[in-house]
Amino acid sequence: MINYKEVTPKAPQLLAYIQSYTYSIGSLNETDAKFITRALPTVMTQLYFEFEGGLSAIETNGKRVEVAKRTYISCGLSSWMDIYQIGSQQKTRAIKNFKVELYPHTLFEVFGISPIEVMNEDLSLVDIFGLSDASLLYEELEASDDGEKMIEIFEKYFINRLLKKTIKQNTLTPHLLNSSQSIKLLAEETGYSQRWIQKQCRETMGVSLKKIQNNKRFLKILDNIHRKVLSGEEKINFTQLVYEGNYYDQAHFIREFKQNTGMTPSLYLSQKYQYLVSFFW
Repeated sequence: MINYKEVTPKAPQLLAYIQSYTYSIGSLNETDAKFITRALPTVMTQLYFEFEGGLSAIETNGKRVEVAKRTYISCGLSSWMDIYQIGSQQKTRAIKNFKVELYPHTLFEVFGISPIEVMNEDLSLVDIFGLSDASLLYEELEASDDGEKMIEIFEKYFINRLLKKTIKQNTLTPHLLNSSQSIKLLAEETGYSQRWIQKQCRETMGVSLKKIQNNKRFLKILDNIHRKVLSGEEKINFTQLVYEGNYYDQAHFIREFKQNTGMTPSLYLSQKYQYLVSFFW
């Protein structure tokens, strides 16, 4: 049995920096190797703690790598990747992992690290928390078998780091995270130049404003589809999704969908939801 849960931060002061926590703790009672899911691109910075290792593998661009026992940090808008369960002769295997999703500006504002400088680097917890705090944080998390307690432990160390931060939150950050306006309109609204906005966006978040907006729009579309399926809708109109997402046309929607998933909308969603719902234009 696996205890799996995704939750938002407990401490109110962390809501501006942390989007969510996800933990999986328990026993895996399967021996077969199999495909688990396709992880999609996100502009969020992800801190991943793997406390067991050897349970899964990640495949990107045809290269498969086993997920070992360690910490992983991913920042910047990467490609989609496939996650596989590794087969084993053991009937029962312990599973324990913990993921923290940080907003794209958090790495810069809280830890003083510009995402653009560490893009595609193999980062670990030590690289952002330092050796002492990273070691203590990992030890406390590893000693706990309670997901909610693990969140409390992480927040204790994060708040301590937050109290030491010297970079103030950029007044432009909320606009960069939430605005769907073009950079021209955003410049007119805020009074900053387009060039300065782009510079700030790349320095604090690691990607351009357009890429942030495109990623948020795509993930919102997927969330809307999921809500429709859960509400019992049996047919979903792709044309309506194109309209809801403010895509230029059908071709634009399909192109961005393939860019984010490696599949056409019909293929991806049919595989994900199979016989639950049908899709049409």
